[in-house]
Amino acid sequence: MFDMKTKPLYYEDAYLRGIDSKVLSIEPKGSLTNIVLDQTIFYPEGGGQPSDRGKLGAISVEFVRLSNDEITHQAKGTLKVGKTVHAVLDWHWRYKHMKLHSAGHLLHDVISGMFTSLRPLGASHGKESLYSL
Repeated sequence: MFDMKTKPLYYEDAYLRGIDSKVLSIEPKGSLTNIVLDQTIFYPEGGGQPSDRGKLGAISVEFVRLSNDEITHQAKGTLKVGKTVHAVLDWHWRYKHMKLHSAGHLLHDVISGMFTSLRPLGASHGKESLYSL
């Protein structure tokens, strides 16, 4: 299914809140560090849903990106390549956006059933933009 360095565990169990992962690479980028893990529970931004937030050990994950089949965790701080780190989601943030995402699909289905001439154009479930077109 995927040909990536990082195994996306969020597809197997969206309710996982914490796991141990091995640090594969780090790359400082301004005030943040891009970190690639061997496996992750952090959902990257996409599909109208914002990325997860949380912790990798003691450092904060601010943003998660999927680009060129690589999941990158942008964090405040750094880790050592080859070390194992405990990854923990900001569960309140994740669960809120899971519910908003599901509600968007329900809203789409209800409106599509009531107004058959309408077609969905897109949706966003982020803090700065919450809409369904």
